[in-house]
Amino acid sequence: MDWRDIVGFEGLYQVSDCGLVRNRQGKILKPRLDKDGYNKAALSKNTKYYYRLIHRLMLEAFVGPAPEGKPCGCHNDDNVSNNTIQNLRWDSHTGNMRQAVVRGTHSCMNQRKLFDNDLIAVKHAHRLGVGAKAVAAYFGVHESTIYRHFRNSTL
Repeated sequence: MDWRDIVGFEGLYQVSDCGLVRNRQGKILKPRLDKDGYNKAALSKNTKYYYRLIHRLMLEAFVGPAPEGKPCGCHNDDNVSNNTIQNLRWDSHTGNMRQAVVRGTHSCMNQRKLFDNDLIAVKHAHRLGVGAKAVAAYFGVHESTIYRHFRNSTL
Protein backbone atom coordinates (compact mmCIF):
# COMPACT_ATOMS: atom_id res chain seq x y z
CA MET A 1 0.00 0.00 0.00
CA ASP A 2 1.36 3.41 -0.99
CA TRP A 3 0.77 6.36 1.37
CA ARG A 4 1.08 10.05 0.45
CA ASP A 5 0.72 13.25 2.45
CA ILE A 6 -2.62 15.00 2.04
CA VAL A 7 -2.16 18.32 0.26
CA GLY A 8 -2.60 21.14 2.78
CA PHE A 9 -2.26 18.72 5.70
CA GLU A 10 1.34 17.60 5.16
CA GLY A 11 2.79 15.92 8.25
CA LEU A 12 -0.69 15.61 9.79
CA TYR A 13 -2.56 13.18 7.55
CA GLN A 14 -1.88 10.73 4.74
CA VAL A 15 -4.05 8.98 2.17
CA SER A 16 -3.43 5.55 0.66
CA ASP A 17 -3.82 4.40 -2.93
CA CYS A 18 -6.83 2.31 -1.82
CA GLY A 19 -8.69 5.19 -0.15
CA LEU A 20 -7.69 4.94 3.50
CA VAL A 21 -6.84 8.05 5.52
CA ARG A 22 -4.58 8.00 8.59
CA ASN A 23 -3.33 10.56 11.07
CA ARG A 24 0.32 11.15 11.97
CA GLN A 25 0.11 8.49 14.71
CA GLY A 26 -0.92 5.94 12.06
CA LYS A 27 -4.55 5.60 13.18
CA ILE A 28 -6.91 4.92 10.27
CA LEU A 29 -9.79 7.42 10.26
CA LYS A 30 -13.33 6.16 9.88
CA PRO A 31 -14.82 7.66 6.71
CA ARG A 32 -18.17 9.41 6.82
CA LEU A 33 -20.73 9.42 4.04
CA ASP A 34 -22.01 12.68 2.61
CA LYS A 35 -25.60 13.07 1.36
CA ASP A 36 -24.63 11.73 -2.10
CA GLY A 37 -22.86 8.61 -0.78
CA TYR A 38 -19.28 9.86 -1.19
CA ASN A 39 -16.73 9.02 1.50
CA LYS A 40 -15.29 12.03 3.30
CA ALA A 41 -12.72 12.47 6.02
CA ALA A 42 -12.76 14.85 8.98
CA LEU A 43 -9.33 16.49 9.12
CA SER A 44 -8.26 18.78 11.93
CA LYS A 45 -5.76 21.60 11.65
CA ASN A 46 -5.23 24.47 14.09
CA THR A 47 -8.28 23.39 16.17
CA LYS A 48 -10.55 23.64 13.13
CA TYR A 49 -12.19 20.68 11.33
CA TYR A 50 -12.31 20.33 7.56
CA TYR A 51 -14.44 17.74 5.79
CA ARG A 52 -12.87 16.61 2.52
CA LEU A 53 -13.95 14.08 -0.09
CA ILE A 54 -11.53 11.17 0.00
CA HIS A 55 -11.43 10.60 -3.76
CA ARG A 56 -10.35 14.24 -4.28
CA LEU A 57 -7.67 13.91 -1.58
CA MET A 58 -6.36 10.85 -3.40
CA LEU A 59 -6.27 12.54 -6.80
CA GLU A 60 -4.47 15.57 -5.39
CA ALA A 61 -1.91 13.37 -3.59
CA PHE A 62 -1.27 10.79 -6.34
CA VAL A 63 -2.03 12.63 -9.60
CA GLY A 64 -1.66 16.31 -8.72
CA PRO A 65 -3.98 19.30 -8.75
CA ALA A 66 -7.02 19.34 -11.01
CA PRO A 67 -5.98 20.34 -14.53
CA GLU A 68 -7.49 23.39 -16.23
CA GLY A 69 -11.01 22.56 -17.41
CA LYS A 70 -11.19 19.28 -15.47
CA PRO A 71 -12.18 20.21 -11.90
CA CYS A 72 -14.22 17.07 -11.10
CA GLY A 73 -12.85 14.02 -9.33
CA CYS A 74 -14.57 11.15 -11.16
CA HIS A 75 -14.99 7.43 -10.56
CA ASN A 76 -14.35 5.40 -13.73
CA ASP A 77 -16.96 2.78 -12.82
CA ASP A 78 -19.48 5.31 -11.36
CA ASN A 79 -19.26 3.47 -8.02
CA VAL A 80 -18.62 6.28 -5.53
CA SER A 81 -17.51 3.82 -2.84
CA ASN A 82 -14.74 2.38 -5.07
CA ASN A 83 -11.94 4.74 -4.05
CA THR A 84 -8.93 2.99 -5.52
CA ILE A 85 -6.54 5.27 -7.36
CA GLN A 86 -6.91 3.18 -10.53
CA ASN A 87 -10.65 3.99 -10.51
CA LEU A 88 -10.23 7.77 -10.24
CA ARG A 89 -9.58 10.53 -12.77
CA TRP A 90 -9.87 14.28 -13.18
CA ASP A 91 -12.49 15.28 -15.74
CA SER A 92 -15.00 17.97 -16.60
CA HIS A 93 -18.60 17.64 -15.46
CA THR A 94 -19.60 17.18 -19.11
CA GLY A 95 -16.97 14.48 -19.61
CA ASN A 96 -18.12 12.65 -16.51
CA MET A 97 -21.77 12.76 -17.67
CA ARG A 98 -20.77 11.64 -21.16
CA GLN A 99 -18.99 8.57 -19.72
CA ALA A 100 -22.03 7.75 -17.56
CA VAL A 101 -24.26 7.87 -20.63
CA VAL A 102 -21.84 5.62 -22.58
CA ARG A 103 -21.83 3.10 -19.70
CA GLY A 104 -25.61 3.38 -19.30
CA THR A 105 -25.35 4.44 -15.66
CA HIS A 106 -26.59 8.02 -15.99
CA SER A 107 -29.65 8.52 -13.77
CA CYS A 108 -31.70 9.90 -16.68
CA MET A 109 -30.99 6.94 -18.95
CA ASN A 110 -33.92 4.88 -17.67
CA GLN A 111 -36.49 7.64 -17.95
CA ARG A 112 -39.10 7.46 -20.66
CA LYS A 113 -41.56 10.06 -21.79
CA LEU A 114 -45.24 9.17 -22.09
CA PHE A 115 -46.87 10.31 -25.31
CA ASP A 116 -50.52 11.20 -25.92
CA ASN A 117 -51.50 7.68 -27.00
CA ASP A 118 -49.72 6.31 -23.91
CA LEU A 119 -51.75 8.63 -21.70
CA ILE A 120 -54.98 7.34 -23.26
CA ALA A 121 -53.90 3.80 -22.38
CA VAL A 122 -52.98 4.90 -18.83
CA LYS A 123 -56.47 6.44 -18.46
CA HIS A 124 -58.07 3.24 -19.74
CA ALA A 125 -55.99 1.07 -17.37
CA HIS A 126 -56.99 3.30 -14.46
CA ARG A 127 -60.69 2.92 -15.33
CA LEU A 128 -60.23 -0.87 -15.44
CA GLY A 129 -58.66 -0.79 -11.97
CA VAL A 130 -55.15 -1.80 -13.06
CA GLY A 131 -52.63 -0.73 -10.42
CA ALA A 132 -50.09 2.01 -11.00
CA LYS A 133 -47.19 -0.37 -10.35
CA ALA A 134 -48.26 -2.69 -13.16
CA VAL A 135 -48.91 0.20 -15.55
CA ALA A 136 -45.51 1.74 -14.72
CA ALA A 137 -43.75 -1.57 -15.40
CA TYR A 138 -45.55 -1.92 -18.72
CA PHE A 139 -44.54 1.58 -19.92
CA GLY A 140 -41.06 1.48 -18.39
CA VAL A 141 -41.56 4.55 -16.22
CA HIS A 142 -41.43 5.22 -12.50
CA GLU A 143 -44.58 4.48 -10.53
CA SER A 144 -44.82 8.14 -9.44
CA THR A 145 -45.22 9.13 -13.10
CA ILE A 146 -48.32 6.96 -13.37
CA TYR A 147 -49.73 8.24 -10.06
CA ARG A 148 -49.31 11.78 -11.34
CA HIS A 149 -51.35 10.92 -14.44
CA PHE A 150 -53.94 8.98 -12.41
CA ARG A 151 -54.52 12.11 -10.31
CA ASN A 152 -54.63 14.35 -13.36
CA SER A 153 -58.28 15.32 -13.82
CA THR A 154 -57.84 15.93 -17.56
CA LEU A 155 -57.45 12.19 -18.24
